[in-house]
Amino acid sequence: MGPYRCSAGFPCMFTVNPIFLPAPNANHSWGCPFQPTNCSECWNQERGEKWWGQVSTMLNMDPLVAGNSFRLQSLRERGYVYKLWQPNLSPSNPEFVLAVTQPPPSEPVIKSIEAFNLVWYLELSPSGGWYPPWVAPCVAAVVVGSVAVALLVLWLLLSRAQHDRLLRAMLPPKVIKQLQSGVTTIAQEYGNVTILFSDIVGYTTVASQLSPFQVVTLLNELFTVFDELTQKNGVYKVETIGDAIMCVSGCPCPDDPVRSARRMAHMALDMVQAVRSFRSSVEGVRIQIRVGVHSGPVVAGVVGRRMPRFCLFGDTVNTASRMESNSVAMQIQVSEATAELLRKAEGGFRLESRGPVSVKGKGTMETFWLTGRDEPAAEAAVGASGDKLSGKQGAAAAVVIDVATAPSHTTQGLAFGEVTSSPPAGERGVSDCSAALTDADGRSVLEC
Repeated sequence: MGPYRCSAGFPCMFTVNPIFLPAPNANHSWGCPFQPTNCSECWNQERGEKWWGQVSTMLNMDPLVAGNSFRLQSLRERGYVYKLWQPNLSPSNPEFVLAVTQPPPSEPVIKSIEAFNLVWYLELSPSGGWYPPWVAPCVAAVVVGSVAVALLVLWLLLSRAQHDRLLRAMLPPKVIKQLQSGVTTIAQEYGNVTILFSDIVGYTTVASQLSPFQVVTLLNELFTVFDELTQKNGVYKVETIGDAIMCVSGCPCPDDPVRSARRMAHMALDMVQAVRSFRSSVEGVRIQIRVGVHSGPVVAGVVGRRMPRFCLFGDTVNTASRMESNSVAMQIQVSEATAELLRKAEGGFRLESRGPVSVKGKGTMETFWLTGRDEPAAEAAVGASGDKLSGKQGAAAAVVIDVATAPSHTTQGLAFGEVTSSPPAGERGVSDCSAALTDADGRSVLEC
């Protein structure tokens, strides 16, 4: 029974051992008036024994719990903390804590000890906890290292994405894959592609009268519009040099020549239409472009290692450049090869013969003006513009400055245009144009 807190000041327990002696019957008393009678538990019929009395022993628990020879002390010496306690089992065996260390065990392992009618529980854990002291710093180091590695990987991914974005701005996706796969020399022949050249008429004059910042602003705004048109029409912008832009369709992804020519024709018409409505943030400046288109075979490849560029080579490139340089402001000049492809295209395009044209390095060539599309919506858009030039209307103003809105320092001394080709005498007059201006040399320049 117990444990209890005895009056002597120490924890104690009692053991009770019954004594059975031989007796003739269950009512035998051995001359003692206090012997129980009619007690079934006091009489053992088989053995002929009767309960005579009991022996009780009181145990002092202090030597057992606190003594040096007790095994709990050896646990403390080995670096463990513990708690030995008994739950409330019965009135004779109340809840009692026999031994506990300070501090008590944390997250302990619990072992039950059963003997006779007793159940004790031993709770045990290392004095420093189940985790050694170096675990927390290691966990912190791992967390910090993981965060650092994650940030590094994120930075690498962002850098890779930015690098890929810059590569895609310089090279076609097909070529990028070839370079990443280890191909050192990239060159491919294309049987029939369509190439477009375009530049700003009178760019040199305008650039000389504007500040460098204004020139860059003007070109950036214009080429941003052209970049959107390349995405819209599915053509690839090869490069820009100064005010000139070069685009190709049917390369680097080969396509049907008719479809390639059709996409490039839409690109050219959209460019001219976009320039008509283009208004730069550079106040008072309006621009005009000329466009040339030619179709034929080319060789495409990547040139350079430190700054690789996707370039086109062949006579087709030179001829397309000549189509542009021999064109006039806000007109699209196409070669006979391109015109033949456009005649086969679905939807159709309006082509006007310009007649034989002397082309530098090529001799005389038959060329055409691309004036519009045959779709009703396209006809309405072109008809509404009202400022389309025919082949006979000759030279338009290279760059037109709105005198009413331009600052005085912009218009003063500025050559407002340059005549790229002259129509026959008598076919150009003020009545054909919206305004007539005179440049610094006294030459008449018309905005048509």
